[in-house]
Amino acid sequence: MPAGNQVTQIIFLVVIVGAFYFLLIRPQQQQQKKQAAMVASLEAGAEIMTVGGIYALIVEVKPDRLRVRVADGSEFEIAKRAVASIVEPASDDDDGDDDAGDGTGEGADDATASAEASSHDKQPSEAAPKGAEDDAADA
Repeated sequence: MPAGNQVTQIIFLVVIVGAFYFLLIRPQQQQQKKQAAMVASLEAGAEIMTVGGIYALIVEVKPDRLRVRVADGSEFEIAKRAVASIVEPASDDDDGDDDAGDGTGEGADDATASAEASSHDKQPSEAAPKGAEDDAADA
């Protein structure tokens, strides 16, 4: 029976290695290929976001660096690997005014909830100074 036990252990080990490959290694390799393709496609005029969250416009592409311009007009160089994503321009269908106050966007719910919360914050007992409450309790 020891031979059957060894076969079971080997099969279990192969299953574990296969699971690690398909759950960890392969997705990471695909992500690296996707990042490399994105970095290779960078060109002047594209808007990017860096891994630090800075949005910038590519001014010049060098072999391992990019010269970028940020909103205030400053230019600086960054490593190509510091690019997190290419920012897609907003489509014409999405004009970005979901929160315009027409009562249909999510922002309308937030504004209504905020207004209700502020009106409930002002309780009659809170309108009087703290000392007045103490005096009323003593009387």
